[in-house]
Amino acid sequence: MSDYDVRALRNLLRNGDFSLGLESWTRGPVKPSNLITKAFECANGDEIRVLSASDGASVSQRMTLSKSAGIDVRYVLSCLNVMNHSEDGRLILSVEGSPEKQEIALLAGPLRDRQADLVDENNGLAPIFEPRAYEVDVTLPLEDKNILRVEVISPGNEEGDFTSSLLITGLDLQLHLPATQVQTFELDGKQFPLQRAVPLCFGALGELSHRFRCVHAQDDAWRGTQASLTIENNPQGAIVADPDCGRDKPLDDFWRFDCPEIDGDRPYLFTLRLANEFNAPVLDISVSLGDHRLKFLQFENAAHYVVLEHGQTIRVGVRVGSYYTQKALQGKKVSWKITGTRAKPAPKRNRQTTTTDREGWAWFEHVPVAAGVVRIETSVESLYYLGGVVTHVFEVKVLATDPLKELCTLDVQGSSAALGAEGIPQPRDSVRLADPLP
Repeated sequence: MSDYDVRALRNLLRNGDFSLGLESWTRGPVKPSNLITKAFECANGDEIRVLSASDGASVSQRMTLSKSAGIDVRYVLSCLNVMNHSEDGRLILSVEGSPEKQEIALLAGPLRDRQADLVDENNGLAPIFEPRAYEVDVTLPLEDKNILRVEVISPGNEEGDFTSSLLITGLDLQLHLPATQVQTFELDGKQFPLQRAVPLCFGALGELSHRFRCVHAQDDAWRGTQASLTIENNPQGAIVADPDCGRDKPLDDFWRFDCPEIDGDRPYLFTLRLANEFNAPVLDISVSLGDHRLKFLQFENAAHYVVLEHGQTIRVGVRVGSYYTQKALQGKKVSWKITGTRAKPAPKRNRQTTTTDREGWAWFEHVPVAAGVVRIETSVESLYYLGGVVTHVFEVKVLATDPLKELCTLDVQGSSAALGAEGIPQPRDSVRLADPLP
């Protein structure tokens, strides 16, 4: 797991920065005209919008919660506030249908210099906003589907006081979730353990593009939420994700990856980062981009039956290439294993490894010592598959003796003689050849 994501996380309060005026906020019944939004300048020079409420004026907002609070799931409310007043303001949280409330005091502070603010306004300058920051855990017993109400109330003013006010912005209600419980990841319908790097392949494009998603535990707190993927150290920026990187989508939906061929040393190792729309640790996923889905492009079978008495050798070959690009691959290690008869000399010859040449070919030779069917199993590493290899089996028949020596003729009287014996039919004789080949 890595640190929290640095992207903007979903705020459960709408328009908490008042950039849209009072949109999504409801004015309270007391002096609703005493609610305005103003431009202020932060210490870093950025301009922000701030709500100014005075003399008992208030605003509120309601929202439906998506998760029950618990040991690992909590709600946190934060804001930036300046109390230009001798009394505290109030930030009140409540659940509809429950009498219980949580009240946060917005502490009174020194009064603003009204004359200085007027000078700034006359010069077309926004007043400087130097707030106190609040971050408070919501302690109310919150359940899924509860309607939570957030209300900001300004203190009343003394008669004749037209300047004291509550200034607030940056109201942000965050849902904090624990780390996700991913059991496996799924690539093109195949599930892989988290310990393995995701094997993305050059040439997986268009209809053959990779489909990827994480498989979450049934009790994962992330269920019912949305998430996004980002690519750290995207090789040459070549991999294209759909949906786009950083864009949220339902947790159980697939992402698609287009992976064009690129130059350079293979494979490329990099990281996918799975981030929740809410405040939660990011999951780092290891990825390898290369020629991981291999296939045998061609096979070279034994050219003929093998005869023991002649000491003949079995020779077979495979041509290894990419499933997606159909290109032959050099330098791939191919394993060979003999089954079916005894090998010569000793079992060491039963297993061998050869390497593909520039044309993708790898060859294997074997001298059998017994008649029968020799099975030669060949395999090449292919991380795309759960078993980790692609395999093929050659079957070669081994004969004890040369069948051509048993080839015989039949003369017109119906008697037969082996080739090389006396009484061989003459060229004009009518004969029928018997075929003893297996």
